[in-house]
Amino acid sequence: MQVTDNIGCANVPQAHSLEKYSYLLVFTDEMLCVAKVIAMSYISVSLFISIYGDSLFSNECTAGGRFYMHI
Repeated sequence: MQVTDNIGCANVPQAHSLEKYSYLLVFTDEMLCVAKVIAMSYISVSLFISIYGDSLFSNECTAGGRFYMHI
């Protein structure tokens, strides 16, 4: 395990900075998800969850709409 000690704003290290429209991996509720950064003020992302064996991801909700998250 690698420890990063140069954590900056919003717990994002300078070595791996985020950019608008870039992608990142999110581990939440014991699920691995893919997220696309849509805004940087509060790090708003469009969240894609695994819908088929960790190889197909979607951000469409079965109840309608799309998944979004602020991290």
